[in-house]
Amino acid sequence: MSCFQGRTQQAAWDALALLRGTDVGVQLTPGNLPSEGFRERVAASGVPVRRHHGFAWSHYRRAVWRDGQPAFSDPGRSVHPPSDGDLHAIVAASLAADWALETMYPGELLGTGAQLREAMELGARLAVDVSHLWIQRSAGVLGDADLAALLDYDGIVEVHVSDNDGRADQHRLPTAESFLVDWAVRTCAERQLPLIWESYLHRVPPDAALRTLGRLISALPGEPCPR
Repeated sequence: MSCFQGRTQQAAWDALALLRGTDVGVQLTPGNLPSEGFRERVAASGVPVRRHHGFAWSHYRRAVWRDGQPAFSDPGRSVHPPSDGDLHAIVAASLAADWALETMYPGELLGTGAQLREAMELGARLAVDVSHLWIQRSAGVLGDADLAALLDYDGIVEVHVSDNDGRADQHRLPTAESFLVDWAVRTCAERQLPLIWESYLHRVPPDAALRTLGRLISALPGEPCPR
């Protein structure tokens, strides 16, 4: 849904419907204005959905963490970790809540190779964002050994794809040259993981968006989940 962040839930859902056809799911994310009856509409649609971070049916966003602990119960959700705190305690809390922690960029928790390695040693369930990893690589905080360990980690539960310039999380359209996009598509196909496409599409022509979607799904036995 963050492909159309800032719109109402209904408007974002309608815009994604033009892209997803009949089989592509939707990840429900914070950042869309609540729409009356949206929950019932999603339930009636039969479209597979996942929930991410501070998504709420009746709020623009909700707090995810409170004093380093989950602020609510919703097993199966992927979330950003708190910006700081004790990584051991946060991983333990995420495992108890059945949440996956998203790999982040420098300045945030899980924003360096050393922190990713530590989280893996603790058995964290991870949502790998390859564009965030590109920012880490560009900043020089994700070395080859830590990256290789992450890509081989069996605790990955979903993979997010978009593109950026290595400095900021810009949510551009992924291309064939985007960092780790080939790994993302291949890994999701081999491990039967959700591939989450999260480019901002507000000003992207529909034909360009459809071409990107076609490239992403071409190697998948299933199909990706636009955000």
